[in-house]
Amino acid sequence: MGWSNMTIEEISATSLSGRQIECLYWAAQGKTSNETAMILDLSVFTVNNHLREAAIRLNAANRTHAVAMALRLGMICVAVTLGSVAPMSDLCGTS
Repeated sequence: MGWSNMTIEEISATSLSGRQIECLYWAAQGKTSNETAMILDLSVFTVNNHLREAAIRLNAANRTHAVAMALRLGMICVAVTLGSVAPMSDLCGTS
């Protein structure tokens, strides 16, 4: 079943791990898998696995689609302020 056939509730109920969300967040910031791996102190292989698994769980066609879905569903939050990225807690009101 493709994402277009799923309800928002079904997609919102999709459970992503913390690392999957972190990898999606950095992908949303335009970071490559190599850059994300360095930031999170993971291997590139592991980052790609997290992104692939997140895309599967979100029923996304690719990582870009997964990022777009995660943004739309509020799983990740991104904003650029004066050329810098604000922490997710400041953007999304999370602690």
